[in-house]
Amino acid sequence: MTTRSWIAGLMLALLAGLAVGQTAPPPLRELGGISEYRLANGLQVLLFPDASRPSITVNLVYRVGSRHEGAGEAGMAHLLEHLLFRGTPEFPDIPGELSRRGIAYNGSTTADRTNYFSSFNADEATLAFMLKLEANRMLRSRILQADLEREMPVVRNELEIGENNPAQLLRQRVLGIAYRFHPYGQPTIGTLSDLQHVPIERLREFYRLHYRPDNAVLMVAGQVDPARALALIEREFGALPRPMRARPEVYTVEPPQDGERVVSLRRVGGAPLLVAAYHVPALAHPDCAALALLTPLLVQSGSGSLHKALVEGKLANQVFAGGCGGWDPGLFHVGVAPAPGVELRELEQRLFEELESRSHQGFAAAEVQRAVTQFELGYRQILKQPERAVLLLSEAVAAGDWRLIFKTLEEARRVTPEDLRRVATRYLRASNRSYGRYLPVAEADRVEVPPVADRSAGLDALRPDQALAQGEAFDLAPAELQARTRRLTLPSGIRLALLPKRNRGEAVSLQMRLRWAALPAVQQLRGAAFVDGMLTEGSLRRDRQALMDEAVRLRGSFVINAAPQGATIRLQAERDTLLPLLALLQEVLQQPAFPEAAFARLKTRVLTGLEGEARDPDALRQEEVRLHYNRARGLHLGQPDYLWSRAERAALMRATELADVREFHRRYWSANEAEIAVVGTLPEGLETEIERLFGGWKKPGAPAFERWSTPYVAVPPLRVDAQADDKANAVLQMRQELQLSTLDTDYLPLVLANRLLGGGLDSRLAKRLRHRDGLSYRHASELQADRWDRAGAWLLMADFAPEQRERVLAAIREEVDRLLAQGFEAEELERVRLEALQARQRARSEDGALLGALLAQLDSGEDWLAQARDEERLRGLSLAELNAALRRHLRPEAWVISTAGDYRARPPR
Repeated sequence: MTTRSWIAGLMLALLAGLAVGQTAPPPLRELGGISEYRLANGLQVLLFPDASRPSITVNLVYRVGSRHEGAGEAGMAHLLEHLLFRGTPEFPDIPGELSRRGIAYNGSTTADRTNYFSSFNADEATLAFMLKLEANRMLRSRILQADLEREMPVVRNELEIGENNPAQLLRQRVLGIAYRFHPYGQPTIGTLSDLQHVPIERLREFYRLHYRPDNAVLMVAGQVDPARALALIEREFGALPRPMRARPEVYTVEPPQDGERVVSLRRVGGAPLLVAAYHVPALAHPDCAALALLTPLLVQSGSGSLHKALVEGKLANQVFAGGCGGWDPGLFHVGVAPAPGVELRELEQRLFEELESRSHQGFAAAEVQRAVTQFELGYRQILKQPERAVLLLSEAVAAGDWRLIFKTLEEARRVTPEDLRRVATRYLRASNRSYGRYLPVAEADRVEVPPVADRSAGLDALRPDQALAQGEAFDLAPAELQARTRRLTLPSGIRLALLPKRNRGEAVSLQMRLRWAALPAVQQLRGAAFVDGMLTEGSLRRDRQALMDEAVRLRGSFVINAAPQGATIRLQAERDTLLPLLALLQEVLQQPAFPEAAFARLKTRVLTGLEGEARDPDALRQEEVRLHYNRARGLHLGQPDYLWSRAERAALMRATELADVREFHRRYWSANEAEIAVVGTLPEGLETEIERLFGGWKKPGAPAFERWSTPYVAVPPLRVDAQADDKANAVLQMRQELQLSTLDTDYLPLVLANRLLGGGLDSRLAKRLRHRDGLSYRHASELQADRWDRAGAWLLMADFAPEQRERVLAAIREEVDRLLAQGFEAEELERVRLEALQARQRARSEDGALLGALLAQLDSGEDWLAQARDEERLRGLSLAELNAALRRHLRPEAWVISTAGDYRARPPR
């Protein structure tokens, strides 16, 4: 019996109510918890069940990207991705259908593939709908001329946003010179000329050629029953025909490069950046595993050879590297952000010496083993989260086979120092380099990139690692969370909130909050902004690399972020490593080394980042309105809530010395006022160990935390336009101050109103700016409010072509005026109500959101039942209440309107 007929039989039995049980048919193959099936029409199906995550991710990958575009078709694959959200005859409003069901969704396009992914709370009816929708638009999308005319300017705006990003532009230029013939050399987003002139019939033909079941891989991950999921898949996709016409192969092979290629990019704004790229094999080639390990060996902070030579040698602020091929041979990139004042030719010479000479000498066995261990940890963390794993699988599918991710991992474990020396010697050569300058050579030196003869070679022999521990099915209801949560105060005064649940891979997450002092006393102190960045640079016992090695050995990580009045530490581990990782965190927090060389690097990097903002449109816009807000509020430098200028921030950073950093840590950092939340598979003895490690970290003389409440001030309206030279994209913000707290009766109605006004592709602004007028790709509405004061704000934002500024402003004002006059409609309220409730439930499926909620509850004295009360309020909210709250607060006549763009005369488009 074929796989398809087996699935069909199972489906019919389920529908007839027969006792077929919950057993799925035998898969074609299984690896790493993933099972593969194949329908008769060629559709490949991958199932990745995980009962511990009460959500489902659907990811449909088509093996088509910009690599498949012909002459005059640059950007067609990406443009088609946009158009497939425009609807089918059965589903004319796809964004609306998805939003009504609370489904988070998006799509993306690369050179080798296009994918459409969605995530939602586990529900078989929603899964059935999502499968029906994807099957429907696989063959029945409308692809109308009218939709193309509306969407093409939006795609153009997306292209122009990229034009403001020097790093992205430089990478595109390097790709362009690295490939003379192969389509990998053209950007996936395409070119403006092709996008503007593409005929609709050519788009339809591209769609019919590539969107088909035998060119697709459907992935379903999360809390699903495999047998029932397969029955639904067969029902929706099984009847789709396999086209008789074969897809044309892309047969272009890039010839070996025969000398350095150089390009220079000159644009206003940003900081200097150098990028070199070397041709390397396709992802299926064994050398890609060694190249993946070469990345940290070159650029990892504290141990990478390139990092030591350039960053620690004070020639560069930052170095980065990485990459391999996809379906075809690709590029290994190396980037450098030069330090201020460094002669670029000197930096280039040292860069090429390290890459094309020093790396050929090889690496020590201990360094290689460290890189392998880190690589394995990265894979392990991704495989704990099926919704992330399916996105990684998209890239493997695009390169030839989903099992390539496991093959690469297995090959990485076998990489030796000799393999790395061989790979570096073979590919990191001057004759194989594309770079930002022209450097002639005495004679041609070609590098033959080996082909992949059999993309399935060695895959059938792969065996999965020891399976990760399975998680439990977890009830997201606030009442269940309330019953599970323990809140207690330790003898030292540390407050804990513990939420035990059995996670996949026995994962556990912790978040710690430390607080101190009053804002006026600390906001101008030198050193405050550098402590968090310096803590991970080394302790009195270990240097930075040793700290990183120990964290990797413990299969965990932690991140430290600070503000003037406190710090937040986020930690991820597994049940058996949480306690030793907490001991390592104690060492980092309580025994920092504060090395001078690391401080000098950090200070330079911060100052360079501030300098890079100088010509950024949004930074220019903020600088123009900053003085207006300070004057309206009567604020000057040194007062809380004062908006600092870039120059003032830079002056404070320049004046900061290492002694200031040490003194701020000595005086303020402690567990005097500490709160800790923990979620996941909790180890025994957790409370005792927290008290042992942090209970004695006290500083009796440190000032106690005093909460700062920002007073509400009505800021007068303003219109200001900042000139941003040589920027293809412009930005705007409309801001209104609100006398609003999250405790106010109007807060929840305004949350819904904000979403309906400017959140998502089915909002009022999206329908006007994007769908109808085609003026903006990126636009948003944001409601700001806090529990502890009533100084809120409402912001509207958009990106657009500079010459469209007045049209965009007028369109927003028209939509807001119409909304205030007519109000929202009942259908809109029902849609956004469901979406808000679904989003809240979905947030409770994420450990990070649970941690944040637990800490907020410790701060406010509330519990999970407060969420239940809010959700009950949302369920009962009336249309009259929604519209009344909107009209009480939204005041376009009070807007502070600020824009920035290149408003000089521009040729018509």
